[in-house]
Amino acid sequence: MTLDEHTIEFTKSFRKKTDEELVASFNREVGVKGWVSIRGSYLEAMRIVLAERGIDISSVHEGTSTKLDKKVILKDKKLVRVDE
Repeated sequence: MTLDEHTIEFTKSFRKKTDEELVASFNREVGVKGWVSIRGSYLEAMRIVLAERGIDISSVHEGTSTKLDKKVILKDKKLVRVDE
């Protein structure tokens, strides 16, 4: 898979964040309806870094789709969707 320049830059940035900061970054995207290609790069970079850290994202990601309808918490190296 060839990554675009935005995904590469976002990936570098996310690698500097703590797990909690990554979760906060994900949660800021929850409920946002707009879509542009750079947002796809942002979310792809986030998925890459979470996977590198061994964090299970199966509750929010399937195939090429990311569920952004509920916030998450990190529990036992797994993203868990929560009701507010």
